[in-house]
Amino acid sequence: MTKLKKSGPNKRSVVYREALDIVINSYFMDDWCSADEIAWEANKHISNHWTQLSTFSVCAILRSYEKDEKVTVKRKTKKYYRKKN
Repeated sequence: MTKLKKSGPNKRSVVYREALDIVINSYFMDDWCSADEIAWEANKHISNHWTQLSTFSVCAILRSYEKDEKVTVKRKTKKYYRKKN
């Protein structure tokens, strides 16, 4: 039995993770950056008709990336993220 692709757009969580994957795998995450900057960069890959990523949702999604050791976190008064070398 083959699995057929569902027609229509992807789910919101899938689109958000794909946008964050693009940002994490780009040169942008080579330096430390805040969740505001990551959200700004990721929103460039999300349609204007969709709800844009907020800093809170970026932090929530990046927690799973931190757990998988794809990003490192530097905690000061604000959290800063960088991709793992």
